[in-house]
Amino acid sequence: MTTFKFALADAAPIVEWAKENAPGFYPYTSDPAPAGLLFVKDQGVYLMANTNPRQLRADQKWSVVCYADGYGPDCDWWDVRAAAGGDAGGARCHRP
Repeated sequence: MTTFKFALADAAPIVEWAKENAPGFYPYTSDPAPAGLLFVKDQGVYLMANTNPRQLRADQKWSVVCYADGYGPDCDWWDVRAAAGGDAGGARCHRP
């Protein structure tokens, strides 16, 4: 099983946004959920807030994300698939 590492300096603003901008939503449904993080694997492996409103980058087009070390937007899809398994998707992160 692959362990993904995220830079605290990049993840902390996303966590703060999620805490301050509840409620959240479940991926693929928009059903209400506690605010938190989504673990996403598509063009890279990353964390993002599941909040509404979305946390947008300065360009106002894309969400703020925190990429896992070595799995940025330009990494090979087959490397993502080998490390994270299956097809593209997202899952809500739960507190332990």
